[in-house]
Amino acid sequence: MAFDLFDLLGLVLDTADLTGAAVEKGVDDARLARARARRIEEWGAQIAACPVRPVAGAPDGPGGFEGVARALALTSAPLSGRPIIGCRLLLEGVFEEEGRRVPRQLLDVSSVAEFDLVEPETQLAVRVRPHRCLPLLAPEPVTRLDLSAVIRPPLSPIIERTCVSAADLATAVELRAVEHLLEPGEPVFACGVVGRERAVGVEPATYRDTPWLTTLSPPPGGVLIVADRHRDALLAGFDVRSGLLPG
Repeated sequence: MAFDLFDLLGLVLDTADLTGAAVEKGVDDARLARARARRIEEWGAQIAACPVRPVAGAPDGPGGFEGVARALALTSAPLSGRPIIGCRLLLEGVFEEEGRRVPRQLLDVSSVAEFDLVEPETQLAVRVRPHRCLPLLAPEPVTRLDLSAVIRPPLSPIIERTCVSAADLATAVELRAVEHLLEPGEPVFACGVVGRERAVGVEPATYRDTPWLTTLSPPPGGVLIVADRHRDALLAGFDVRSGLLPG
């Protein structure tokens, strides 16, 4: 079974903006689909062109790393309560329309905290700074919700920060949600711009040494890609033309 990359692992940062703009400006579904297809192609090209580098001696500039995610701080997943580094949350409502049940996405938000990507062979780490992030995270099982679960914490503060209407929540005949989680210890691939900065709180080996921290940040005007699988596994079923990943 194949899934559309936009639907399964799509960009969370701008999804709501893109959809909202389409509604406000009267953009038709075909134009919205073309915009999404362009983004999928751009993301696929970014992943395919991203060189995977060893942490030691990695030059500044575009690059990526593979390793294991190590948390600097943990938060709780909104549905399962599991300790996580990052999460994407999707909420869908099913509505009765002219005798048919029609699903409609109500919410698509994400948050990924700063974390260390640790290279297992060397134990060297890269500080990943995903302030503009495309999180490619596998989905957890679907959770069916009733209205009372949506209007109280931990979901209610998330709902309140978005444009989900109370009318949509109240009139949906079914509400269902899916989490996509980045957990400590998971394999991780991250792709962005490599940089260096002075490491705070690290004692130099000698007075001549300056301890440096390798960092990975989003490219100018772009996004940092973070996936819970290594690059080859990510690309194995990814077709940049159709944006397909294997199920």
